[in-house]
Amino acid sequence: MAAEAGWPVAVVLSWRHGRSGVEVADPQAIRAAWRDLGQQLAAKRKAASLSQQDLAERTSYSRSSVANIEIGLQHVNRTFWERVDEQLGTGGVLVRGYDAVEAQHRALQRRRAEPLLAEAKFHTVAPAPREIGSFPLSTVNSPQNDLAFIDNGKLPDSFIDVETHEDLVSIFGGLTAVAESRGWNAVRPLIARNLTAFDRVVHEGGKGGVRAAYAESRWSEFMSGACDNGGAEGGTWLSRAYASSLRAGNHSLASYMLMRKSQRALDNGDARQAVTFSRRALNEENLPPKIRGLCLTRLAEGLALAGDDESLTLAKVAFAEVGGTTKNTEDLIARHCNDRYVLAVRARCHYLLGQSAETLAIIDDILSDPVPAAPVDIGMWMIYRADALAHTDAEQAATAGQQALDLANRGASVRIVRALLPLAVALRQHAGHDGVQAFLRAHRTAFVALLSV
Repeated sequence: MAAEAGWPVAVVLSWRHGRSGVEVADPQAIRAAWRDLGQQLAAKRKAASLSQQDLAERTSYSRSSVANIEIGLQHVNRTFWERVDEQLGTGGVLVRGYDAVEAQHRALQRRRAEPLLAEAKFHTVAPAPREIGSFPLSTVNSPQNDLAFIDNGKLPDSFIDVETHEDLVSIFGGLTAVAESRGWNAVRPLIARNLTAFDRVVHEGGKGGVRAAYAESRWSEFMSGACDNGGAEGGTWLSRAYASSLRAGNHSLASYMLMRKSQRALDNGDARQAVTFSRRALNEENLPPKIRGLCLTRLAEGLALAGDDESLTLAKVAFAEVGGTTKNTEDLIARHCNDRYVLAVRARCHYLLGQSAETLAIIDDILSDPVPAAPVDIGMWMIYRADALAHTDAEQAATAGQQALDLANRGASVRIVRALLPLAVALRQHAGHDGVQAFLRAHRTAFVALLSV
């Protein structure tokens, strides 16, 4: 492969053949190619006598983004490169460079899918007969009514059809409603039984392909969320979901799975991983607006955790992305990402940057909205409020924390219990207050129960 004049040359180095026979560059060569492309951008910008701020304003990006792109730290979609080619009059050379590096990046993703699947090899979660026996399948609100395919081992076409996003949303909505009333651990065995049937029919029966990979990705991601909320380890399921999305060739879905990995990193306080996963997710061009909005919120929160004020700008961009409606059915997976959801992330960013007053103003406005929201979301918003109050009003912070804990207990959401731990630590020095003591005692009980899961 010959390098075009003015085109990043690092990508032509360190090639090896994948199993399909397509040449695939190794990760180091691809990273070097992004740096080369960024250096070309910097050189052409300087030749045009433009500062990074000038180019940022002309492309609707921030100056820090332009700076990061020029040193290969931030990857953006094709639209950015089209804009800079136009603004710098470079005749499309930068877009062609982007296309070449991105093609190899995608090929590398496809090559990585196979070992990821092995790493995330399906493991059966043994269902508790009592839980399954107490849960009539007919109560699930789904187009299939009683999810009969779980019992008879047959997958109807609508189950693995990549076009039937609405069907999956309906099924997952029904299961979520049950989980919110009975707890996620009551639902998890049902999902496991479904995945058992899926594994048998698709992997052993050979009913695979793009549609099956899409459905497998969605069900595996739903299982990862059920595990996270129920106190089990959901990371393996999320790895399987991401690998399946790559096999399906659905890059929007793959970005969503990377966003979920970023979310799990944030739950664990890992800013570096959160930023890395969200930036990878945003590399995909033409993301549906709500999925893109979610990816931006994860990047914003990760940067805020690292103390970067740029997070507030990103939160505003995310808010603009999710405003209005979308007819893209792929965006149904991110339907919960609305104005209120993004505002809550912005409030969290303010808190992480030490701006508690701004956090309280936004969260109080959100909580005054009478429109229903998911209990887990409301619980997390109450935690944001409690955290912002912890150093100025311990009693009110404990009250908000208790409200979040009540929601966690009602829906058996371990994620909320875990997220309350920093608040509990902060309030221990105020244990002389009756309300604080009551919250600490209740949280300790819930956390001990979490350890026994």
